[in-house]
Order: sequence, then structure tokens, then C-alpha cells
Amino acid sequence: MFRDRNVLLFSAAIILALSGQGFVVPFLPVYARQLGASYFEVGMLFAALEIAWALAVLPLGLLADRFGRKYFACAGFALLSLTPVAYALSRHPWQLIGFRCLQGISEALNFTIGTAYVAGMARKKGQAIGAYHSLANLGFALTPIPAGLLIDFLGIKKTFLIGAAVMGMGFLASLPAERDEPSNDQTRSVHFIKNRLVYLLSVLAVFPALTVGFCNAFLQVFFYELVPSERVVGFTITIYFVSYSLAVLLAGHLTDSLGWRRPLLLGLFGSGVSFAALALAQDVIRAGVSVGFLGLAQALASVPFTVRLAELFPGETAGSLSVLTVFRMAALAGGASLGGMLSQLTGLRPAFLLYGGIMFLGGALLVLMKKYTEYTGQK
Repeated sequence: MFRDRNVLLFSAAIILALSGQGFVVPFLPVYARQLGASYFEVGMLFAALEIAWALAVLPLGLLADRFGRKYFACAGFALLSLTPVAYALSRHPWQLIGFRCLQGISEALNFTIGTAYVAGMARKKGQAIGAYHSLANLGFALTPIPAGLLIDFLGIKKTFLIGAAVMGMGFLASLPAERDEPSNDQTRSVHFIKNRLVYLLSVLAVFPALTVGFCNAFLQVFFYELVPSERVVGFTITIYFVSYSLAVLLAGHLTDSLGWRRPLLLGLFGSGVSFAALALAQDVIRAGVSVGFLGLAQALASVPFTVRLAELFPGETAGSLSVLTVFRMAALAGGASLGGMLSQLTGLRPAFLLYGGIMFLGGALLVLMKKYTEYTGQK
């Protein structure tokens, strides 16, 4: 009961933190352009977060496992609440980019290490991780609409400050959580770093992460080319994010009850089918249904990796999830870049088919990995 209270407190913290981000992040490109940013600088604004996250997460994760994850995660919530204030005070696009790097470090702390804390304190790891990630995504998905209305009345800087206040409430919600027990053992970190399964799972996680990076960059473009209406684009993208957010919770339950491989295999192959359906859709209704199923499948192809590493390395969860995050961040950036090149060469619809093929390839590799682990006696 007491341990579940800690999960509840951190879940409240993450939904507040990500709800606050919904007041800020969707409007950063507009704000950057108002400060005179070029398209290259706008691109760097978003790449900076993933680069900083990937560079910071592994050393921070190793330290968190050794000294306690709660304090590191709480520091991330505190740092995150300061970034909108820094954005509002910025006078140049490269100042925004620098503060975006700080946000990447804060995300490494509150999301990756926060996930490790929740997994360590929960009895049912899949459900706890699923709830933590689901609330994070829902918080971010639901606040941009009211934020847009506030910007019309208050302006973008004051709306950023409201986002900072909401994030600050997330930091306060995390403070009463119980401190976890640190490992205080450097040799245990060496144990997971040398374990092949960490890298096998991380490489396999690249496949769904590539497709998420592609979707983040090009789903809006696809729907706008299908129906040139911002309202339709906003509605369909909301369907995608909400279906993904709710499915993350389902994925956690399925992973606890069925094991990690079955939901993952369903997610990989289901994503491949959904990408193919999107590529073939000729009207917005079919495309909207397909994107809803895509969000569901991508969630099933994401959560089992996190749960499995938390099960394999209970004392080094933050470190092992940090390795996974490095691979995922690189894949998110690569998915958008590769998608841009493919779309330029072949068009969007063939690119969707190619990304569907990537997910089928990931499913095939999972089957081969199962054969390998059975042969070597690992589970």
C-alpha cells in the first residue's frame, strides 16, 4: 500500500509536468520564428532536446542507481519547471536552443529515471510503467487546445509562465514520495553494461522508435495533403496521441499478464499493418481509423522493452533504461531525417509503406531473438 502511494505521487507529478509542457512545446516553433529563427534553427530547437537527453541519460542513470533515483527524478521536475521561464526571457533563437538542451537533461531525469523509480517501487511493474507513461502522454495531448486559447488572450510569454506554474506543481507532488534504496555498488553497473540482452533489446527498440520519429514529423503533413484543413489535422493528430496514451496503459497490463514478447510482437506486426493501411487510405475517415490503430500498435511495441529491462535489472533499472533511451533518442532523430529523405525521393505514401516494412522486420527479429534466447537458456 505504501509503495503504491509512491507510484501515485509520481504519476500525479508526471501528468502535471507534461500538462505544463502542453502550454509550451507545441508553440515553441512559432515563438522561435517570432524571435527571427530560420528553419534550420527551428529544426535544431527540437533536435537539441533529443541530443541532450541522449548524452545525459546514461551517466545520470548510473548515478541514480548508485545514490537513489527519487532525488534525481525530483531534480528533473524542478529543472523542467524553470525552462518555460527561460524561454520567456530569451531574446535570440540560440538562447532557446540552449535552454532546450536543459529541458532534455530534465527529461532524462524526470522521465527515464522517474520511470526507473516507479518500476522499482511497484509490485506490478508493467501496470505502473504503463500508467506513468500513459498519464505523461495524456497530459501533453490534452492541454495544447486550452493553451492556444490562452495565447489569444494573454500572449505567448504569459502562457509559458502558466505552463511553468503547472510544472512546478508536478515538482511539489513528487516531493512526498518515499526515497528508494540505492545500490551503492559500482560493480553492479558493470554487470548490466556487459549483458548482451540490454543491447539486444535496445537495438530491437530502434525499430518502433524510428517509426515514432517519422510520425512526429510527417503525420500532420500526410493529413494536410489528404484534406487541407488545420482543424482536420488537429483532430486526427489528437486521435493518434490519445489512442497511444490509452494504449500504453493497456500495454502495461498485457505485459504483466502475458509476458513481454506477445504484446511486443502484436505491436510490431500491428504497426506494420497500420502503416500499410495509411499508405492506401484515400479518404480522411479511413486514414483516421488507421492512425488510431497505429497509436495502439506503437504503444504495444514500446512498453514491453521498459518492463523487461526493469525485471532483468531491478537494482540497475535507471542505468539499463538509460542505455535503452540512448538508442531510442538516436532512432527518433533518425526516423524523422530518414523519413524526410525517403518522402523527398518517393513521396509520403511509399515512405509509409517502407516504415511498415521496418516494423515487420522488427517483428521477424523478435522471433529470431526468441530462438536465440531459448538456445542460450535465457528468458
